[in-house]
Amino acid sequence: MKIFFPKESEKETRSALDLASAKRLIDLGIEVSFESGVTQKIDIADQDLEDIGCKNESRSEGLSNSEIISSVNHLPLSDLDSVSENTLTISFLDAVTIDNDGNMELANNFLPDGDNDADLGSASKRWANLFVGDLELSNEGSGGNDVDGTEGKWTIQEGEENLYLLNRKNNKKYKFLLEEIE
Repeated sequence: MKIFFPKESEKETRSALDLASAKRLIDLGIEVSFESGVTQKIDIADQDLEDIGCKNESRSEGLSNSEIISSVNHLPLSDLDSVSENTLTISFLDAVTIDNDGNMELANNFLPDGDNDADLGSASKRWANLFVGDLELSNEGSGGNDVDGTEGKWTIQEGEENLYLLNRKNNKKYKFLLEEIE
């Protein structure tokens, strides 16, 4: 497998490639290639990359013969004609920022590539907490639930003293009956 790292635009100061990442990829048996100057803005010379086993190649060559292309920003439309049909492109698209603690902020929606066919987490890799505004729930198009086989579309909203449940199919509104405990 081959991954190519093209040079970013002049205004971009970040790089999708660094020495440690390149070394890890190479240790995994992945061929790493790069366009000259890809890491110059983070003070890594082309020769440093070559010294650990990366291959320096032209942009057109890297775009056309790599299984994966990784960059900080999306590729310009003018590059897309050079990319092979089954090539995976990975970029952060300026919609994602990662701070020094590894926290990621997303400026757009985070969507699965299909409808009702992907999980967020798993039984052994769970998210600790979920912080959301309203909770939108829908099993429409799924064939129904496990209890009575029907499909629904609901919203849970919070008020100052109550939680509310809104049925988005028939527009009925409900209030959760809550009992205070100590």
